[in-house]
Amino acid sequence: NGLSKMPNIMKYGYEFDKLLRYLHKATKTIDTRSWWSAYNSAQNLLADYLEMCDLMDITPDKTPMDLKKAHDDVTEAFRAKENEIQDAKFRELSLSVSNYINRDVEESKKTKMETMYDVVIPASTADFVREGQQQHNCVGSYCRRVLDGSCIVFFVRKKDAPYESYITAEY
Repeated sequence: NGLSKMPNIMKYGYEFDKLLRYLHKATKTIDTRSWWSAYNSAQNLLADYLEMCDLMDITPDKTPMDLKKAHDDVTEAFRAKENEIQDAKFRELSLSVSNYINRDVEESKKTKMETMYDVVIPASTADFVREGQQQHNCVGSYCRRVLDGSCIVFFVRKKDAPYESYITAEY
């Protein structure tokens, strides 16, 4: 591993000698068995931190006092932003798929299945998580496949228990 992250870090305008001094200082706050492992961890944390700041258009503190905390805080913000973007895509997908599934017909003309069950298209990552918890399965792992268009996941609910998982299906 050695200095493999240095080019990714240097592009953010560091002076090499000051960067090495900073990484040496940062290793003291990283709990590992060896100095070399701490040094590699510091490099990785700093490179990840800078990259996430860049992706979110945030001006980074180039020498945070507590590198691990700075990294973890930005990671949390990055994941929240990522979830926000994914949930917007899920809502859009849910609306478009729902238009094909739900028929707009009079109550008297609905099929027996339509009177007993609803088809629900998940509209957020949280919908997948709740479904997986209720079904005790891994449907949450299908989020990426749904977002990339590989499949559609839908939930069948009994009309008298709309929030209770009944059937989870993939198309």
